[in-house]
Amino acid sequence: LVEDDPIQREEIQAQCEGFGWGVEAVADAARFVDRLQTLARADAALPDVLLVDWHLGDGADGLSALAQLQT
Repeated sequence: LVEDDPIQREEIQAQCEGFGWGVEAVADAARFVDRLQTLARADAALPDVLLVDWHLGDGADGLSALAQLQT
């Protein structure tokens, strides 16, 4: 879960966890990209679903963050 608004992030995380889903939440695109790249390098399990905010407060957007993972 990538959401820059802490209240929204906590609420979405709680809802997802209420469904029994494991959730790892970060506040910005840089942490999101870094975390997924770290998992990939470690050959660890990657998430089944990515929930990414469209407008992130760090000037990035969710689509740009996802595009960084394709490189």
